[in-house]
Amino acid sequence: MEETAEIKKVTCTVCPRGCQMTVTRKGGEITVEGATCARGRAYGREEMLDPKRMITTTVRVDPAIAGDFLLPVRSRTPVPKKLLIAVAEECRKTVLSRRVRIGEVVIPDVLGCGVDMVATADVPEE
Repeated sequence: MEETAEIKKVTCTVCPRGCQMTVTRKGGEITVEGATCARGRAYGREEMLDPKRMITTTVRVDPAIAGDFLLPVRSRTPVPKKLLIAVAEECRKTVLSRRVRIGEVVIPDVLGCGVDMVATADVPEE
């Protein structure tokens, strides 16, 4: 019985070139066609094995701290794609009870995935 190959069409996002790649996994071997650099080949492999994405969203701030304010946040590093909805839900449930400044960790190690959610703005004074 012949082994079937899993094939993905991927647009590389590592640089502005946007190479159109075909990533094939057959057995334990992964091949990347269409990448013009080593970083693109690594991205193609990651897209096949464990795709990740940055996430940007908001968290609420306690109205006693900053009135009616939603704080924009982002992941410090990419989050496994399979966890994006769960991370967004965790952010939706979060209500900050303190002022934070841009770059501060708002949710450390969100969902235990090793990624921090950080503020992309300061919580304003009332």
